[in-house]
Amino acid sequence: HALHLALETLSKPGDGVLIQPPVYTPFFEVIEATGRQLLTSQLLETDSGWEIDFDDFEAKARNARIFILCSPHNPVGRVWRRSELEQLAAICLRHNVKIVSDEIHADFVYPGSKHTVTATLSDEVNAATVTCTAPSKTFNLAGLQLANVFAADAATRHGMAAAFHGQGLSHTPALGLLACQVAYSGACDEWVDALVRYLDTTMALIESEVAQRLAPSVAFHRPEGTYLTWLDLRKLGLTIPEARQLVVERAGLWLSEGSAFGPGGDGYWRLNAAFARATVRDALDRLAQALG
Repeated sequence: HALHLALETLSKPGDGVLIQPPVYTPFFEVIEATGRQLLTSQLLETDSGWEIDFDDFEAKARNARIFILCSPHNPVGRVWRRSELEQLAAICLRHNVKIVSDEIHADFVYPGSKHTVTATLSDEVNAATVTCTAPSKTFNLAGLQLANVFAADAATRHGMAAAFHGQGLSHTPALGLLACQVAYSGACDEWVDALVRYLDTTMALIESEVAQRLAPSVAFHRPEGTYLTWLDLRKLGLTIPEARQLVVERAGLWLSEGSAFGPGGDGYWRLNAAFARATVRDALDRLAQALG
């Protein structure tokens, strides 16, 4: 919903909106729903992980009005380095492209990586950026229907507020406001730290299981952030229906199909690792058995 408000406020129908697939499926949906032009700069997979094609990004940015950034990135799990964000932001400023930065997974960052809030890069970047967050992922509060939008530019902030009220959404649930306040007051820091440590150990388990039991049929790059894993089943050489039969019918798993995340997603499956470790282990056991 925040992305919808940002597009309605900062652009008009027909304007180009740039994204970096494979990426969270609602990015595609909100661009289509608002009548904007979809522009894509596909991420590149390397031996060490996923990278940005900066030359292609700049070529696409010339025709864009808005860039929707996913940071940390869902589904590939990258936590963008400050230097990468600076390069993206410089391109956007050069071509007068507004940045809408979805940072909802910012609290899920593992040792060795550091999340940089895009708007903190410089005053100029701050003025051109809308930052979207929520307590829903970190604190499992999605049911309270609350998200946060930050905009330093007064015209952007007031425009988004007007769009929000114009859609009959002027009343935010009081319990959601209170929960958000408590969540970020510092009282919950110990719990979040423990959660991230638990997830990091789960990611280590997945990395080990894939290497020992599923490779070379399955591969993945251990995520730097988020609680999601991006499993690569392309070496199996299966059609999409055959892959569905393997994952859903034979393994009994309901994973997110990679093709839904746009260009570059075919052959991948997204596994949510935010479960009890025994549940994740059971999922990997099922996949191993299905692969024979």
